[in-house]
Amino acid sequence: MKKGIYILPSLFTLGNLVCGFLSILLAYNKNFSFSAWLIILAGIFDLLDGKVARLTDSVSKFGVELDSLCDMVSFGVAPIFLIYSIVLFRYGKIGIIISVFYVVATALRLARFNSDTFKGENSLGYFKGLPCPSAAYILSSFVLIDVVIDNNITKKIIPLIMKKFYIFSNLIPLIIILISFAMVSNISYFSLKSLKIEKAKTFKAIILCFIGGILIYRFPENMIFIIFLLYFLSGIFDILKKIKRISILLKSKGKED
Repeated sequence: MKKGIYILPSLFTLGNLVCGFLSILLAYNKNFSFSAWLIILAGIFDLLDGKVARLTDSVSKFGVELDSLCDMVSFGVAPIFLIYSIVLFRYGKIGIIISVFYVVATALRLARFNSDTFKGENSLGYFKGLPCPSAAYILSSFVLIDVVIDNNITKKIIPLIMKKFYIFSNLIPLIIILISFAMVSNISYFSLKSLKIEKAKTFKAIILCFIGGILIYRFPENMIFIIFLLYFLSGIFDILKKIKRISILLKSKGKED
């Protein structure tokens, strides 16, 4: 029974790995949409394996190591191979360098996460650096929108995104570089574990979740892209706020002197 409980989270982790590997195969065969959805599914498996491990009290060093190995495939290699197959190949050697940079950044991010886990530093309620599944979701949802636009399925695209998507498409090499830096940075990104809703705001939270659920159902590709892009930008905005506060303090001290 105990062995079965310890195996259960690993099954979800291996589901993550299988999705990542199949995503690479499908991207190679030019089935870009299905490949991107498999990365999304890999992220769901990655979320579930941690939840199951904590619920069953079966967190182990083996599970942490296995999770990182699978994440490297699903959120490191698979998404950048997919993006390279659609966009980055046009940039020649520069596209290859950017792809390698993303893979290396993912490996460093996962290695640091494991190191912090063993030190007990991952229970602080926030992530140090952009989580690699979030980075993979940005890239895979970009592909989903690109495929929908290419197939002229306008009903599945929010009009504003359709009009401005070409800007993001042209900036995708720069975006990938910024995402890679964000993964290995010390920027703080909030974790759902630290999210606490006050009783007075519970009703508002339910309404927002309901509206969000409808939008995700109606425009899944768009909403995945928007949610994780905003999550990526939230860390950068947080740094800008801190810099602004520091500059204000320095100015106030200068006036006092």
